[in-house]
Amino acid sequence: EIPSQGQAVFIYALGRSNTLNEGHIEQGNIILPFGCGGQVGSVSSYKTHFQAHGTIAAFIFGFLMPLAVLAPKLRNVLNCKVKNKELWFIIHMTLNSLNYILFIILVSVAINAKISLQSQHFKHPHEVVGVLMLLIMTIQVVGAICRPHPIPEAKEVDHEEEVIIIADAHEDSSAKVKLDSHSAIRAHWERQHLICGIAILAMSMYQLRTGLDLFNGLYEMRGYKRLLRIYYAWAVVVGLILSFVLFTGVKAKFKKA
Repeated sequence: EIPSQGQAVFIYALGRSNTLNEGHIEQGNIILPFGCGGQVGSVSSYKTHFQAHGTIAAFIFGFLMPLAVLAPKLRNVLNCKVKNKELWFIIHMTLNSLNYILFIILVSVAINAKISLQSQHFKHPHEVVGVLMLLIMTIQVVGAICRPHPIPEAKEVDHEEEVIIIADAHEDSSAKVKLDSHSAIRAHWERQHLICGIAILAMSMYQLRTGLDLFNGLYEMRGYKRLLRIYYAWAVVVGLILSFVLFTGVKAKFKKA
């Protein structure tokens, strides 16, 4: 019985067929308030929330994030300096900062809708992966701020004292050990930064695909199949970008070896 006043619990399940044991892409329960002339708070009331969530996600994952990952690999092209910083670094840093801020916003929008609907949290893989992405992106931001700087070549150093330290490293074994240790820390950080960046971009494509399914399951969106075709076409482009990043990274490692 549905009360005229108060709250009622509804259970739901979304899937591609009516087969009981086939599994569902989303399931859970929602507590809906009743009253005020029969007005009901429902999932449809938060369609604009999820639309905003998906729009921001498409902008970040489909446009900003691939450019941010690609920028460091184009450093030979984007090597002009702006205020003593190379252009590729400015693009990479700016886009990643914007990605992080917008990602926090889109997560906040989704959480706000979930809380308002009193729905269960973190039950669907889409939600779990979203939290994992937020964690890894936070690590990336903190790691970038605290990153170990590369050791400059002697010819690029302005201060005579630093030139002497680097030049004497070949003769002073203790100085050489310190330089080698710093280089190893920097190399480890670069590997971690690259791996996390690739993982975030790969997870973002998964999030776009599952997000389309969830939104279509809730609202039977128009143009769903057309959006899927656009998604798969763009996924190929992102796959090529990832392949290029991996190839250049491996190539650079072999050169150093």
